[in-house]
Amino acid sequence: MIIAIDGPAASGKGTLGKRLAAYYSYRHLDTGVIYRAVAYALMSAGADLHDEARAVKAALELDPEKFGNPILKTQKVGEAASVVSAIPRVREALVNFQRQFRLLYPDWNYQASKHRRTPMRQPCWPIFYNATNATRTGRLRL
Repeated sequence: MIIAIDGPAASGKGTLGKRLAAYYSYRHLDTGVIYRAVAYALMSAGADLHDEARAVKAALELDPEKFGNPILKTQKVGEAASVVSAIPRVREALVNFQRQFRLLYPDWNYQASKHRRTPMRQPCWPIFYNATNATRTGRLRL
């Protein structure tokens, strides 16, 4: 079973996703983090965020063990992730990454900002999650 969690930034998708994963003993994949990991790899290498070849290479070499790095949640990395997410070949590589994740872990929850585009091509339990503007604003300031 796939649980897809959608919602705006700082609404609590990550917290809900991690709690659901723990409760059901599922794996958790935050799709925002995979884009952030690609951006951070480029930033760490001093590479141009618009360098398609390097961005695709970074996407193909993702290490899920590094997804917990707190620097991936910083505003600077988030802004860089917006740049690399606009590269079609990066999106293609990361959709393939998600499909491979699905094959490895059939029971998982999927946290995304646009779950309607779930790459799994199979049914999921969609959840739209939100928080008040005041709560979201406070979280975004952290």
